[in-house]
Amino acid sequence: MLLPAALLAVFAAQALWHARNASPTYDEPGHLAASYLLAETDHQDYDVGHPPFLRTLFSVPLRFLDPGFPAGRGRPEVPKSVPLALRPSPTLYTYAAEFLYASSAAPDRMIFLARCVTVCLGVLLGIWVYLWSSDMHGRAGGVFSLALFALCPNLIAHGSLVTTDLGGVAFAVGFLYYFTLLLKKPGAWRAAAAGAVLGLALLCKHTNLYLAPFAVAVLPFFGTGAGFKARVKEWARLSAVLAFTSWMVVCAGYGFREVFTPHVLQEEDWSDLGAGPAIRAVYSRTPLPDSFLRGVAFGVHHNGRGHGAFFMGRYGGTGWPAYFPVAFLAKSPLAVLIFSAVWVWVLLRTKNRLSPSEIVAALAGLLLMANAMNAKINIGVRHVLLCYPLLYVLLGRLAALPWAGSRGGRAAGAALLCAMAYETFSVAPHYLAFFNRAAGGPAGGARLLSDSNIDWGQDLKHLARFMEKEGNPELLLSYFGTAV
Repeated sequence: MLLPAALLAVFAAQALWHARNASPTYDEPGHLAASYLLAETDHQDYDVGHPPFLRTLFSVPLRFLDPGFPAGRGRPEVPKSVPLALRPSPTLYTYAAEFLYASSAAPDRMIFLARCVTVCLGVLLGIWVYLWSSDMHGRAGGVFSLALFALCPNLIAHGSLVTTDLGGVAFAVGFLYYFTLLLKKPGAWRAAAAGAVLGLALLCKHTNLYLAPFAVAVLPFFGTGAGFKARVKEWARLSAVLAFTSWMVVCAGYGFREVFTPHVLQEEDWSDLGAGPAIRAVYSRTPLPDSFLRGVAFGVHHNGRGHGAFFMGRYGGTGWPAYFPVAFLAKSPLAVLIFSAVWVWVLLRTKNRLSPSEIVAALAGLLLMANAMNAKINIGVRHVLLCYPLLYVLLGRLAALPWAGSRGGRAAGAALLCAMAYETFSVAPHYLAFFNRAAGGPAGGARLLSDSNIDWGQDLKHLARFMEKEGNPELLLSYFGTAV
């Protein structure tokens, strides 16, 4: 176990380095303030756009710092009747900067300790990647997948920020891992375990909601029951356990509040959503916490409205189908792309079929990418971040091939891993701005993508050090961020 532990330490060290050196990114003050407000008020309405689980975790180190509320500002009022078009509440954005820079705790200390929570979640994600790949491909495959994970600049970057992206990915991978164990050996206890982790995944990100129908749809194809009736019974039983357990976890995450009470969105919200009577009826009768459902509705509204973005010289607000494939290719280390090409070649040239676990990983990633290509919100590869650990788990198959243990196979694999390490370390600690050499590195990447792909406001500290080194010259600053 020394090698897996060492690889996890490599990931954690890089993530902590980034967490210590990066300025607060655009979204982090809002997440930090919302986390503290949730802990102090137990009220979700400051920002229903994000479920409470990760924010509860982010608030733990803040409790020890006891920042209090900004002097002269106090606790903001709980927003009431905030239409979807204005969520998260304008109150939160105004309050976030004051909370970070005007409360009693040091801003850098608050940000760093909250980022450490995400680093821990990143280590948990790495453990699940190793266990899942080892279950599919043996220990060699697990170590190989974990090495790819530990050297992935995108996972390092987002694994060291106070945002919900990495945490949502971690529990999505955890669910898919336990779900594949359920497929291998069906049973109520395994279904309950998978359902519990699915519930946590839903409490991290609303976008993980697609995993629930995905799991129910996949179950009957890998059942062990003999005959059609037996398989239907097994599917119904396991689906019921999975659904009930995840439902209980989600409801518990919201304190079982407003689960069965009528859910009432404002009339202007329904107009924005363009929802008819059928959707309204389903919403009003769905036994889930109202804040959770309103968060889902906000996501639907936001995607329908679109979001301003830059892509390959163009600026638009309704997205481009090619955005996420290009972002994924440009921001993936070249070694990963080469390994992926070899993986496809191996599948085409050999008669070895994908295992059920591999099919689940591949389908989950493809569905996410297909959905993202349809989306109108194109603001960063972080929205398909789940594709990276799923790909690394699949690539573990390469380490289990007969020729992988040969001298030539080991040399080629080691050379590509060293190339990946060099490409990643060469941008450190600017992991967020990583683009591979074929895309031109960060300088070339700026001509392809913007926003959280390259500049999220994370480099203000580096700019300050540069100016001090150069004698504080006068400059013009165009800054996309919230740090001061």
